[in-house]
Order: sequence, then C-alpha cells, then structure tokens
Amino acid sequence: MGNRRATSENWWGSLYVHAQIDSHVPRKEPGDWALEISGSILATEQTGFRAGDDSVAEIGIVKAFLIQIREARREGLQASAVLNAQSFATSEYSQLFKKLEWRKRVSRKFEPRSADLLILDRMELKPEYRGHGFGLLAARCVIEMFGSRCGLVACKPYPLQFEGSNRWRPLARVSGGTKALRRARKKLRRYWARVGFQRVPRTMLYALAPKRGLPSFGQMLSAKSK
Repeated sequence: MGNRRATSENWWGSLYVHAQIDSHVPRKEPGDWALEISGSILATEQTGFRAGDDSVAEIGIVKAFLIQIREARREGLQASAVLNAQSFATSEYSQLFKKLEWRKRVSRKFEPRSADLLILDRMELKPEYRGHGFGLLAARCVIEMFGSRCGLVACKPYPLQFEGSNRWRPLARVSGGTKALRRARKKLRRYWARVGFQRVPRTMLYALAPKRGLPSFGQMLSAKSK
C-alpha cells in the first residue's frame, strides 16, 4: 500500500493518493513483471468543496503500471513480452524498447538511467473537482511513490470524455467529432506538459525522466494550460 500527500498554502488544503500494487509470488508469466497500481485520490475538507471538519473525500481514481524490465531481464524476458502479456493498455509502450533496451530515439531525448518504466494509464476526477490542478498533483504523487527509480514515466494523453468507460463524465456527443477530439487532445497534452511530459519521437506517447527532477507543486499550479 502507498499513501502520498501533497500540501500547499493555497485555499484547497491537502491532497492524498492512497494506492495499492498487485504482484504475484512466485512470478511465472511475463505479465507478472508488469505490476498494476490502483488507488484513490483523496482531498481534505479544507478544499472548501464540502462541509465538515477533519474528514477526507474521494475526488478521483488513478491506475498505473510499474514495468520491471530489470527484473524480467534476469529471467531472459524481452520488454515486449512483459508489456504485451499484461494488457492492451501496456502493449502500446513496447515501441519504446528494442528487445531489452530503450530505442535510440528514446535514449537520446530522455537519457533514462534504468530500463524500468512507470505507465500512468488512467486518472479520473469527479466533475466538481476538475480545473483546480488536482490531477497534476496526483500525478506527481504517483511518480514520487512508484517512479523515482524508473528510467521513464510515460503516458498517452487522451480526453476520457470521448470514451465510454469514463466513470463520472458522460460520453461526449459525436457533434464536433474529429475536430473536437483534436482540440481536447491538444489541450490535454499541454496540461500534462506542466508535469514535465514531452512527446516521444515518432509515437503518440509522452514521457519524462524522473532523474531530471519534477516541477514543484507551485510551479505546476501557476503554469497556464494554453
């Protein structure tokens, strides 16, 4: 289990990420080296959204995967075997690797210090908590908890209102179609750039190298998503 808190002098108070990680012992299948992380994003009552004292409200959820390539190497497994065995959500990230190593274009841009990868797969906030930077702070908390020893943290920004599995927001109407989706994706990419994510060359994926450091909470919240 993991529990990470972000604090600020801003009016909203404190934010927590309470997460658990699923693992198998002994590990036998390639997918056992792709550990699923799931958890809740929690905020204290100081946010001003709800009445009451000293209570905590769940404001969203997070899902990620910790891909332990270094451990898988010892078993003779290639990165693609681990990523493809877990789920479709992780298989797309196999394009970051060539056999057991990062692809050259990835290494040149990010200079990852290890072969392990943290995938931020999904982050959802309840509608009333959106637009206040909670998603940025939650992402930073997850990276600090699980990604500090990884070579890269990666994601594929996609506006969840355009897919049917969004827990708290109805599927966007088809009107506006491709243009609306393109605008939403562009806005979301700029949003995640505030955490430090940059596009991986020749892919639709975005990544950051934890060894280079992360923006402070204040820097993320003060940056404008144009």
